[in-house]
Amino acid sequence: MPETSEPPAPVAFGTSAIGELVIENTETGVRLWLRIAGELTEDVMVFGQEPCSSGRRKRRNVAYLGLLPPPVDGMSDITYLYQARYGEPRPGTRVFIVTCQQKNGWKGIDREASALVPDRPEGQQAAVPGALTLQPHMHKGCTSDEQGTNPRAVPEVPVGGEPAAGPVMDGFEGSARQEQPMGEACPGPIPEHPD
Repeated sequence: MPETSEPPAPVAFGTSAIGELVIENTETGVRLWLRIAGELTEDVMVFGQEPCSSGRRKRRNVAYLGLLPPPVDGMSDITYLYQARYGEPRPGTRVFIVTCQQKNGWKGIDREASALVPDRPEGQQAAVPGALTLQPHMHKGCTSDEQGTNPRAVPEVPVGGEPAAGPVMDGFEGSARQEQPMGEACPGPIPEHPD
């Protein structure tokens, strides 16, 4: 009779050494770290949620990002894990990270941390040319040309008396005038064919 293997015994996890999420916005971009307050005796799985609005206080669905990298000076850099899945988060957004100890197929209790992505320091702000001087322009209905308040350019007729080809004159055949389609919201006058 073949031997059957016993399932691994349940693991009693100690208190998690994972601390707060720390986010910095430097001249090289946004960096994410988890503070480690003690020794890690098990693997730690890292999960994350895409950046969300700053007002959110509860996480929604998280995705597995990878195993926690070894800490250096009490900080574990998770920048690559997060950005490989979601890209670099924008300033003012909130990032949620969930960590969970695991060993022999057993999982510990989820530990959640979140932080806001700060703005870059004043001296490192990227210069956007004209950002403060340009006003946003939006199309708000018809232009004055389409309303007929500005005169339209009338195509010139060459000396031979035949109309010149162009976007307005292409629809003419002999002396019969054909209507050109116009926008329904802002119909405007179509120049008459000169005699």
